[in-house]
Amino acid sequence: GSAPTGWHSREGGIAKFSFNVSWWAFNLINQYTDLNFQVINAEVRAKAAGLEARARSSVKAWEVETEHLDQTAALEELTAKSNAFAEEVVQEWWKFAFHLITKYRGYVVTLNSSANGVLATGQAYPK
Repeated sequence: GSAPTGWHSREGGIAKFSFNVSWWAFNLINQYTDLNFQVINAEVRAKAAGLEARARSSVKAWEVETEHLDQTAALEELTAKSNAFAEEVVQEWWKFAFHLITKYRGYVVTLNSSANGVLATGQAYPK
């Protein structure tokens, strides 16, 4: 099998935005982190670490699930599971991108919609 469509889509590229190009989800977060690297990157790294841990445990489980299959069938099953996981991660990363935009917009930190839910100094630069 081949990689998920978003990983090789020609609907966009570095010069043309598209929600159908997986790279853009990761690039958007990377670029947005530049607004305040110290504050935003900590959240990005924590999210990435969680996804990486989930990937490692999933691969171990998938290998156990497919160990009884012949090599060709196992490869097909592992490819399907890996591709589904990759697409799930991209969708999760898109949601995360817009979470970060909402939370860190305007150089504040928005925690919730209440009267006290915005920390005006939440992104204050270190002295």
